[in-house]
Amino acid sequence: MRRDLIHSLRGNRSAIAFFAGWAMDATPFRKLHKNGYDIYLFYDYRTVEPTLYEELFQRYDKVAVVAWSFGVAVANTLISTREETRIAINGTAQGVDNKLGLPKPYNDLTLRRLSPETLATFYHRVFSDDAGDYFFANPPRRPIDELAEELRSLGDTRFPAPSPCWDKVYVSDSDLIIPPANQIRSWEDFGPEIIAGGAHGIDFQKVIDSDIVNKNIVAQRFTRKAQSYENHADVQRSMASELMRLLGQNGVSVTGKDILEVGIGTGFLTRLYCGANPSSVTAVDLADSATLKAVLTDSGCNFKGEILTADAEQFVAGKTECYDLILTASTIQWFNSQRLFLANCAAALRKGGILAVATFAPGTFHEISDITRSALKYYPVEWYKRNAPVRLQLIDSHEDSVVLRFDDARRLLEHISLTGVNAVSHQPSTVSHTINLLKRLPHEPTLTYNPIYLIFRKL
Repeated sequence: MRRDLIHSLRGNRSAIAFFAGWAMDATPFRKLHKNGYDIYLFYDYRTVEPTLYEELFQRYDKVAVVAWSFGVAVANTLISTREETRIAINGTAQGVDNKLGLPKPYNDLTLRRLSPETLATFYHRVFSDDAGDYFFANPPRRPIDELAEELRSLGDTRFPAPSPCWDKVYVSDSDLIIPPANQIRSWEDFGPEIIAGGAHGIDFQKVIDSDIVNKNIVAQRFTRKAQSYENHADVQRSMASELMRLLGQNGVSVTGKDILEVGIGTGFLTRLYCGANPSSVTAVDLADSATLKAVLTDSGCNFKGEILTADAEQFVAGKTECYDLILTASTIQWFNSQRLFLANCAAALRKGGILAVATFAPGTFHEISDITRSALKYYPVEWYKRNAPVRLQLIDSHEDSVVLRFDDARRLLEHISLTGVNAVSHQPSTVSHTINLLKRLPHEPTLTYNPIYLIFRKL
């Protein structure tokens, strides 16, 4: 196994480990990037050396994994709950398997006929659309005999069943390499997301942009815009009210309860329960706690709890039966592993405890993402039902839709800016990016929010 550093900036404290497929090297992937992250490409699986991967945890505060094709089987043997997110693309944990991976006859036939000509054909079957333009201009440069040895080794290896740690799984329904039916069968317990019309090789940059959140940028933007968020985030304010209404409708009281609020923000939700005499309140947010507490105090809220500046995904991990209520509004869409967060909440709640969530469903900000092809990953209610641990029983849920209308495109972009965090992209905005949006948005644009509400009880 080899590891190449393909993107790096001095001072980065986070890393992405990208596990490529068979017959790959770093050459076609050098354009991959992520602000705040170094990116390492893993390839050449003639042998698998865990130390090359383990060393990343000694160098970086956070590590994310993106695995593709045969790289999924290799990464599956290495991942744990330490990573901030784990994403599988068009591969299976089993590698070569007639029902759960690449059928063995396919593997054997490729090996017998392997030549420069058949390898070129293989590459064209991998990328059958525009996603392969850069690949074909910068193809891998490895000798045929080395690729044969790698494929033989992969075919002879018995890989384990899927690790429960995977967060997101993508399957292209037009994959010409690993049969989509085999992939779906392998991931049936994970609810894979189907890419309609997708080839085996996809736009990996898009996945990195949408599924790995640079939380340092989120924290900086929200801290800077806390006061304007307080004044302009009317949808988020109403979502907090609706979440509290649902709690009351389900007979849930905050009086005398130990509460964890995840993503306190400027306190829209906090103000609605702090006067009901909870026993204790611990509030966690990425943004600067002093800034948030100042805004909350100015609002007239007599908050007596503790506000901590911390990554809530990490904060809740390892907690055991500490809280009666975990409340979160307009926050978890920024998490890198909502699946793991749900599991950690189940552990952190006492028996009979409540997890109350207000977040966003697919279609949110579609007017912008349809242009930029970049957006957060939003999930429907069904995803939460499927991915919640068995200890969390969903007792209430519903979806809503709010459409904001603006006089012109500048007012829409101003609204996004004033709410503190750029929901369009994880990359910093640029002048050219803004000009492009202004040109392509309609004269009187709209912006859609699709809130969803979930109330879970721990059994």
